[in-house]
Amino acid sequence: MHVVARGNNRETIFRNASDYLLFERLLMQSCAKFNAALLTHTLMPNHPHMLIRPTDDNLPAIMHRTMSVYAREWNKENGRVGHVFEKRYWARAVLNDSSLLRASRYIHRNPIEAGLVSRAEDWRWSGMGIYSGLRENYGLDTGPILKAIGSGGGPAYSEFVNGGRDPECCDDWYAEEAASVCVRAEGRVVPDHLRERSLEILAEMAKDFGLSKDVWGGQRRPRRVVELRRMAAGRLRKELRLTLTEIAGLIGVTPTAVSKMLGD
Repeated sequence: MHVVARGNNRETIFRNASDYLLFERLLMQSCAKFNAALLTHTLMPNHPHMLIRPTDDNLPAIMHRTMSVYAREWNKENGRVGHVFEKRYWARAVLNDSSLLRASRYIHRNPIEAGLVSRAEDWRWSGMGIYSGLRENYGLDTGPILKAIGSGGGPAYSEFVNGGRDPECCDDWYAEEAASVCVRAEGRVVPDHLRERSLEILAEMAKDFGLSKDVWGGQRRPRRVVELRRMAAGRLRKELRLTLTEIAGLIGVTPTAVSKMLGD
């Protein structure tokens, strides 16, 4: 999951090294507490980006603990009260290696695009230094990204990040690609026959609604698309017994949204 939070009114929420270190520590602790993998992160002055592989639909718990404790400590340190973060958080499922690499590159290039550094690994408050071999790994799960980049490992990934620029993250990074998608949740890979059947169901339902099968990858919110997603979530849950995370990845929403659709 690509997860983003932002400071209230887009204000600076990381003012010094202590702030950055506190958020990093809380994020690592929360991921460990809820048995999730932190693939990487970049902390910008007014917003953090994270790539997290949750288990058992526990992303809300991870983010609630991290953000609430940080906000409490930040307010105490700065003599303030009220909201520190603008909203809850934003999250989208990353469904395949191509999207994983593009999302991680976007995350790691944030400091470059903001003019803070010339190379991604020079930004201290990021996992990029670990991937490039400049810093000791303090707990990131680097396996998925390094596997996706191939035999070149860290040096190849560093060249990939520093040598190319992606536009603002957009829906087609996360859109389903039937030939390569591999939805992961609760530490297991969805069996091919379930994935194939899921795609058949979604294509069939989109056709019944007079919509393209590509509807599942976008952020459109017309009433009939919302209703279609709700019906699809119920059918995937009932017929295939998929988890919230698996369903979320297939229909282009967050696990929390699926939970609300199903009334869990």
